[in-house]
Formats: sequence, C-alpha cells, structure tokens
Amino acid sequence: MTDSNELNPYAPPKSPAAPAAPQTLREPRVEGDCIVVTSGISLPLRCVKTNAACDLTQKRSRKLSYAPSFRFVTSRRTCRVQCCLSKPLRKRQVIIWLVAYLLAFALLYFLCGMAIVAGLFATIAITALPPDRLKIVKYKYGEFWIRGLNKDFLQALVAEDGWKQA
Repeated sequence: MTDSNELNPYAPPKSPAAPAAPQTLREPRVEGDCIVVTSGISLPLRCVKTNAACDLTQKRSRKLSYAPSFRFVTSRRTCRVQCCLSKPLRKRQVIIWLVAYLLAFALLYFLCGMAIVAGLFATIAITALPPDRLKIVKYKYGEFWIRGLNKDFLQALVAEDGWKQA
C-alpha cells in the first residue's frame, strides 16, 4: 500500500536533509600586528600597551566599534573586550589629556577673551584629537581584527598563552 502523501498533489514538497549547522567561529589568534577575536573576549592579565603584569582590579571592559566608512549607520558592529591597562600608563594618559585641555583652554581664552567660549572650544578641540587606543580594522563572519597592541604583548599571547599565529 502507498502512502497517501505520495499521491496527494497538494502535499508540500519533500526537502532534502537539513542543512549542516553553521561552522563555529575559529579560536582567537594573532595575525601580524592584529588579534582576531569574537566579541566578549577576555585578554590575559597583562597591559596591552606595555606588556607589564597587571592584577584583576586593572581589568576594564571596553566597547570597540567598527563600521565601513561608506556604510557607517547601517552596518556598525561592536566588540566587547576585557583588557588591562597598567596604572602608570593610565595615570600618564590622564596627565597628558589634562595638560592638553588646559593649554587649549589658555590659548583660546587668550585669543577670545571669554572663558565660556574658550572652554567649549577647548573641549571640542581635545575630543577631536585621536586617542591612543585599540582599533578594529576589519570585521568578517563574526570575527574582529583588533590593532593597537604592543608587539611584546602579541608575542606573549603566542608563546605563553597558546594563541595560534597565522
């Protein structure tokens, strides 16, 4: 006896086997001067700029953004990275930004003569300066290529932490 669905012209078509599950993302690796990671990665307890040992209290979560320049609004991607910056480095960065702000304020106050206008323009000028930070340079299939790490830190990832180098 035949199955009633075989003879039914209104039965849905039989589909082939279900497609294979999508390939899982590759493990974190080092490619040249970049690391290739997925969002939510936690980097080892070493400063990403100086490769100095850090403790757990110095670990910060950073949200990095990436968007191709021609599609900024429609295809923006974000990557969360937990990394360490050593205390001396953070202190030095704060001092540099404070001095730069005060110099910009003093220069603009001298030129304009109005403190409110000088403060506003100094703030705009300082935020326009490119900060020394991690930067996503490429995104593909859920993986982010992040640049801006110390070369010693990258070598330590491969040698001590077992990351693969491509």
